[in-house]
Formats: sequence, structure tokens, C-alpha cells
Amino acid sequence: MFAAMTDDDTISDSTPSSTAPLQVESDTNLDTDPDASPQANPHPTADVVTTAPARWRRVGRRVLFWTAIVIAAVLVVIAVLAIWPTSTSGLGSDPDPTTSYDEAVARFEQATADEGDDVFEPCRSQLLDHGEATDEVVVLFHGLTNCPEQFQEFGTELYDQGANVLILRAPRHGLANSADDGIGGVSNVDGITASELVDYADTSIDIATGLGDEVKVLGLSMGGVLANWTAQERSDVDRVVAVAPAMSIPGMPSFLTTGFINLFHKIPAFDLPGESNLDHAYAGESTKGLVATFTIARAVEKASDEGPAAKDVVVVLNPNDNQVDPDVVTGFAESWGPAGVSVVLLPDAGLPHDVIDPDQPAGDPELVYPILIDLLENGR
Repeated sequence: MFAAMTDDDTISDSTPSSTAPLQVESDTNLDTDPDASPQANPHPTADVVTTAPARWRRVGRRVLFWTAIVIAAVLVVIAVLAIWPTSTSGLGSDPDPTTSYDEAVARFEQATADEGDDVFEPCRSQLLDHGEATDEVVVLFHGLTNCPEQFQEFGTELYDQGANVLILRAPRHGLANSADDGIGGVSNVDGITASELVDYADTSIDIATGLGDEVKVLGLSMGGVLANWTAQERSDVDRVVAVAPAMSIPGMPSFLTTGFINLFHKIPAFDLPGESNLDHAYAGESTKGLVATFTIARAVEKASDEGPAAKDVVVVLNPNDNQVDPDVVTGFAESWGPAGVSVVLLPDAGLPHDVIDPDQPAGDPELVYPILIDLLENGR
């Protein structure tokens, strides 16, 4: 009612008594007389109007406070996990080399006995052999998310030149999709560990020693890291060619790779989306696959001051490769000291990271294969 009054509205003594409760005088006395008794608020909705925004502001401040606490706690946990070191112990070799061709073939059959219908047909392990031990045997290590099909054409060229060739499928790689008509998803790699990979490399060399007089190894990317590991650990290997070894996160400081290893070793795996131009390679990347690869690289780096066990080592870099840090790889090669480790640079020809797989759109096998075969045959 007060809100409806205007400046022309007045209250006089002649106002009928029935309107007395509207007198301004009685209201103002309540406000000014200190002895006046407390009265009920004549505007019962006033508190709601004035205090509701304040109440919501208090609620908002509490939500922001606890959100900040949760975020800070999560960041602290992430920081602790990232600096809590991941052990590289237990990643040495446990050799059990074969000593004859027949034993090597039997060991190959044993190693591949679990390759059932779940393995995509082109991705099965391959032994390209001449029915007897040869002067040379070459072990080929494929890359992360790829499979032995990656080296099929390259391995065939080596076989045609007289070598026995072994291409074992890495653990959890090359598995078929649910319809069994194509390659599966990268989540198949989510459970992989560094220990599984070094056991796989050890098994490959154990088989190879019975297949030829001279054992030679070539690996790409993850396979390049395993080639480095083989060079460090196996004295029964004559020559190693490590192509584009994926030793770190490219272009990033070393501590970020260390933090990546430490953090993602301890938390559940998740897959990094991506596309594949190949019908035999998983699309995308797995954090666990990267952690396993980088962990082996760190284990080899730590042991590198002892020098490689293999007789001859060549590290190959591609100047157009955006997935490998050349400074890290070159520094690692130099850490092997005066042991005869050579670093070879491929031609600057716009080559992809995967210089082996003939199905890579930007690949050039006619350029790359002769270079790598010569390095296997003659070293640097």
C-alpha cells in the first residue's frame, strides 16, 4: 500500500478513524522512539528480497572453495605420481640360446603356439627359412601398434639374398577385430609391460642363434628401442641396426618423458585417438605401450656407460621424422663411448617415421631398403 502513495497523498486529522493504521506518524515513532516495543516487520517479504542473493553468494563461495580444494588435491596426487620413480630393474637379459637349426625351429613353434584365431592372419609371426642354418640370420622387430606384416617385404628381400629371417609378433599386437575380418583396436596393447617386451626380444635372439652363424638385428621405432636393448644385453649378436628408436617424447625436455613414464605407469591405461593408413596396424596409441617402450629406453640409457655387448651397432635417423628426437638418440649413441657405435642419417627425402612398411603413403622402399640392407651386411 505504501508503494502506491504519491507525493500528493496526505494524511490529515480529518481522515476517518478506520484508516488510522495507515498513519505515517505511528510508523515513524517505531523507528525513532528508543522506548518503543519491538513490532513485527510490517513488510514480511523484505528479508527474503534482501537476504536471498547473499545466501546464494555464500553457497557459491563454498562450492568454489571445495572445487579448488579438490582440484588442488588432484594436482598434488598427479605431481606425486609423476615424480615417484618407475623402476627399471629386472629388465636385463635372461638368455637361453638355441644351438641347432632343429632346436630353433622347435622353439619358434613353441613361441607361436598361442597364435590362434584371435590373431589377424597377416600379422602372424614369420620364419622365412631355407630348411637349414645359414651364414646369416636376421631378426626384425616391428613397431608399436604394428605387426610382422610391416617387415614382410623387407624380410623377403633378405631371405632372397640367402639369410634366414625371423619376425616374431610382439605381445598383444596383431590381434583381429571381433568379426575376425580386420585388425583390432589399440586397446589390445593396454596391458603391455616393459618386461613382456624384453622377454619377447630375448626369445627372438634365443631362436635366432640356432638359425645362422651370424646373428643380426634390425628394429624400427619400438623395435628400434628393442634393437638397442639387444645391443646392450646380448653378446651373441654380431650386428644391430636400430632405426628411428622411439626413446622419448619428441621435442620435449627429458623430465617430461620421465614424468610421463612415472605417471602413466601407475594409473589405468587410456588410448590416444589416431588414424592408421595400414590395414594391419592398430589406429592410435596406448599410454601403456608408450610407457613400456620409454621404460626400456631408460633402462638401456642407464646401462650404456658399460658399452654395448653386441659387436657392432648402427643407429639410423631420418631427418624428416617428427616422432623421434634426434638429439636424444644421438646423445644416447654417444654415451656408448668409443665402442664403435655409428649414427647414420637417411636422405632428406620427406620420408615418414615408418620407413619400412611399403603401405605407408609417403614411404620409399626403393630408396630405403638398399641402405638398410647394406648396413646389415657391412655396418658403417
